[in-house]
Amino acid sequence: MLLINGTNITKSFSGEVLFENVSFNVYDKDKIGFVGINGAGKSTLFKIIIGMMDYDSGNLSKGRDVKIGYLEQ
Repeated sequence: MLLINGTNITKSFSGEVLFENVSFNVYDKDKIGFVGINGAGKSTLFKIIIGMMDYDSGNLSKGRDVKIGYLEQ
């Protein structure tokens, strides 16, 4: 079952594009990890997914009963 769908998500800060056209699907029983260098946008993308931050363009949809837990470092 599809839990989260992101399509063409774009985010920029002060005119600098952090990432653009990021698309993904998360299905039940998936195990997900974000890997990349510092400043690549891993935490920003996660904050967008959990609703703590807005994105510039694209579409993000979550299943009606989806709840995401988050524990900051």
